[in-house]
Amino acid sequence: MKGTSFSLSFGSSLGGGQSNEFTAVPSWWETLTDDKGDDESGIFGLKEANQKDAVVFLADCSKGMFLKLENGEIPWKQLIKLCGNVYRDKIISNAKDLVGICFYGTREEKNNQGFENIYVYHPLDEPSAHKIKELNQLSDIKSSKKKLDLLMQMNQRNRTSVMRSGQLSQCSVKEESFGSKRIFIFTGNDNPNESDPDIQQQAQAKSQDLEQFDIEIEIFPLGSTLQTFDVMKFFHRIKTFSIDETTGKPDFRPRETIEELQQQVRKKEFKKRALASMPLAIGPGVWIAIKLFVLQRIATKPTPSWLDAKTNEPLSTVTTWVCQDTGAILEDYQIKTFQPYGGEKVWPDKDEMTQIKTFGEPGLILMGFKPMKTLKPYYNIKNPYFVYPDETRIHGSTVAFNSFLIKMKEMDKYAVCRLVLRPGSIPKLAALVPQEEILDDAGVQIQPPGFNLIFLPYADDVRKPILPPQPIADEDLNRKNEKS
Repeated sequence: MKGTSFSLSFGSSLGGGQSNEFTAVPSWWETLTDDKGDDESGIFGLKEANQKDAVVFLADCSKGMFLKLENGEIPWKQLIKLCGNVYRDKIISNAKDLVGICFYGTREEKNNQGFENIYVYHPLDEPSAHKIKELNQLSDIKSSKKKLDLLMQMNQRNRTSVMRSGQLSQCSVKEESFGSKRIFIFTGNDNPNESDPDIQQQAQAKSQDLEQFDIEIEIFPLGSTLQTFDVMKFFHRIKTFSIDETTGKPDFRPRETIEELQQQVRKKEFKKRALASMPLAIGPGVWIAIKLFVLQRIATKPTPSWLDAKTNEPLSTVTTWVCQDTGAILEDYQIKTFQPYGGEKVWPDKDEMTQIKTFGEPGLILMGFKPMKTLKPYYNIKNPYFVYPDETRIHGSTVAFNSFLIKMKEMDKYAVCRLVLRPGSIPKLAALVPQEEILDDAGVQIQPPGFNLIFLPYADDVRKPILPPQPIADEDLNRKNEKS
């Protein structure tokens, strides 16, 4: 994020009342959200009905992928090893995610549409130990020569559009709701179908079709052309790259070792999901759309799934309330709660119970500023969140957020805010600590710009234990211990 001329003036006090305009959620916020109001997280949560991810490994099968490099490595073996590692990670962390492998530029074809030079090795499905075993067999080029002869392109003209392969691989998930859908392209050719502009034009059109279905594309170069791989020859037409301001070229650096490639794939494969999206009020009528991210949390065991003993099908739990006297099934309107008050029973309805439990609309409201020296380490009572602007909700949020961040860093202060995360959540005090962007020598981002949201304890949360006095050894006892 770059600095702008957006100006903000800050106070330094925490006192003072807030106007209704400052604390109320703006009426236009609900119209900007993608949610329809029927989600459990309310209008402020992100709509992710299905948290599963779909990833397709789209691999080039040109002859260069099977040749040994100067360092002794074979790109094909690197690719198969990387796919196997992703399969294992998925089985451990997200067994319900879908992973597929598709080879393009092959001698034989294997796909439902009958396209030439496209071999769907693993259709999109949940990873399994059997698929890992099949990949391990492909990694041995000598023992799998018969199988690889079907995949390796032998100097024949390749009429395959790389993005047609990707569209074919992802066609089964277009109509489903997924957390993310991505295609990872592994190739050593930076200009496929160079002699056929029509096919390249088709690839560009296919990539636009994939973009309409929110399918992301990532490029991973492999092979002997690693140092000279130029995305400007072709791949910039199917994927947008950020431009380096110093050189004016795409900010794209191929990974030289399998370890670097594995790390890069893991970063791309890991989907960064926001915990919530909400407005940040920094003044009367001034709102910034933000997202909250959880940087780290305690790893817990997944929730167990109940299966039928005969069919092994998953079971769903249904709770039914039954009248103790008649045995009849009770409907929702027949169930009421009461609260004894003054010797009588008060019968509030569900709407009144919801209002009693509501402490304000979800959002982050700025209350004031404090010097950084007043923020003690022991105030951090739970894992902090990371705050980043959400430009899709409110246009201009990135500009205002960046100016807010720079100004607070110059003031050497942190912001004290009131946070309501979900409808019905208890309000909490939080500190917004500014964090600047840090880049390494190669210009790769190590630390992103944003705010660390640290939860502040209430007075009851801070204990001052009084320890009973302990006996202290006298000087004679100390001398005896030293002699011994």
